[in-house]
Amino acid sequence: MRRTLHRLFCLALALVAILPAAPAAAEVSSLLLDATIEAMRLDQQLRADFTWMLTCAGLVLLMQIGFLMLEAGSARSENSIHVAQKNLCDLLISICAFAMVGFSFMFGASQFGVIGWDKQHLASGFQDEWTYAFFAFHAMFVSTAATIVSGAVAERMKFKTYALITLLLAALIYPVYGHWVWGDLQNPANTAWLADLGFIDFAGSTVVHATGAGVALVAIWLVGPRRDKYDADGKPRTIHGCSMVLSTSGAILLFVGWIGFNGGSAGGATADLGHIIINTVLAGAAGGTAALMLGKERDNGVFQPRRSVNGLLGG
Repeated sequence: MRRTLHRLFCLALALVAILPAAPAAAEVSSLLLDATIEAMRLDQQLRADFTWMLTCAGLVLLMQIGFLMLEAGSARSENSIHVAQKNLCDLLISICAFAMVGFSFMFGASQFGVIGWDKQHLASGFQDEWTYAFFAFHAMFVSTAATIVSGAVAERMKFKTYALITLLLAALIYPVYGHWVWGDLQNPANTAWLADLGFIDFAGSTVVHATGAGVALVAIWLVGPRRDKYDADGKPRTIHGCSMVLSTSGAILLFVGWIGFNGGSAGGATADLGHIIINTVLAGAAGGTAALMLGKERDNGVFQPRRSVNGLLGG
């Protein structure tokens, strides 16, 4: 009997010791559960961001086919192969140049806010998987900037000269200006000269398009107009390409690729994607429709295919 009472007494003491701790244990368990759920959510978000960024890189790469078809179809048949080859080679050269030095110049540790440099931003020195995805997306951007020059100088520039321009643009010109605007995208601590002044370029309207167009403007100023562009009185002539079907198909591929171009600029799978993509689609559709209707008035009631193509791309 005495032994039984002793056991009951010990059990009571144990219960007294445990009961006050029960709420604390439950609270700790709840915190651990919340932390686990948050970790799972962050992991899912990271996976979604990876998937979306690499998907967008593929869509932007698809734009290279669009540019090739658009430009080759707009050129005369004897020059179409030359134009197509330039579009392929500017893609290859720009990716190699960007991997070798351009990416580091653009996103490496800032040197006085003017240019970046960091061995970890060379293709062989990436330190994490996200940097690889980030590089893949921006390598497609630089190739787009390079190929803008191709259409501008179509039919009147030597291949080796064009290759050299592509190399300089991808290795130095684009990365330096890109660093001024986007140098802090990967590392917020970086100094980015224009970005720090409040300059915003969401999807490359200046970094990609204005940079490529600026180089193209200098190039066409040097090489002059296409052969037979002007008549003896200096009036412009319409030069008909070898295949409007090819050009139209290229424009539609560019339209698809722009979903990745603009959507990928969100930096991941964010809630803003719907807004971004519908703006892109509506802008292209409205531009193409407006150009088609206005072109009809200008072309004496005739619907010219080049109007809707250029309107779509402009939009």
